Amino acid sequence: MVRDGQPVAGAVYAPMLGEITSASLGGGTVLSSIQPDGSMTDQPVTVSDATVLATSLVTTGFSYFVEEHREHQAARIAALLPHVRDIRRMGSAALDLAFVATGRVEGYFEEFLNSWDVAAGVILVTEAGGVVTAFDGSPIDAREPAGVLAAAPELHAALDARIER
Repeated sequence: MVRDGQPVAGAVYAPMLGEITSASLGGGTVLSSIQPDGSMTDQPVTVSDATVLATSLVTTGFSYFVEEHREHQAARIAALLPHVRDIRRMGSAALDLAFVATGRVEGYFEEFLNSWDVAAGVILVTEAGGVVTAFDGSPIDAREPAGVLAAAPELHAALDARIER
């Protein structure tokens, strides 16, 4: 749910993991795991406490339709890779943001997204203590994001500085 461009509640379901990550404004972020008997266990989560970009795992995605965008994104990854532990591509902006919120990865960035790709993930990350901006560093507007950069607080500026625009 988005109000005035800012998410106030959201959830991301990962069926293959049997998990739901959810958050509400002022309520923190919770990871709910579906148990074999169908019951759920809930655990509050926070973003990673990592402070060094060189040992951080980062996720991203690639544009599907515009060849020039993909070429530029590939060059950006090649330039960033020497400065981070590794880069992953999972194929879902929502899941990438949930992974930042749960501390499984330290950062995520991607361009050319739609509001439904990021609205829930923005509140997951912010309620878990992370920082989320638009890809250009401006405040995020989850109604019309062109891109997103999310990371643990100590890493956001460092990751932002290393990403070639």
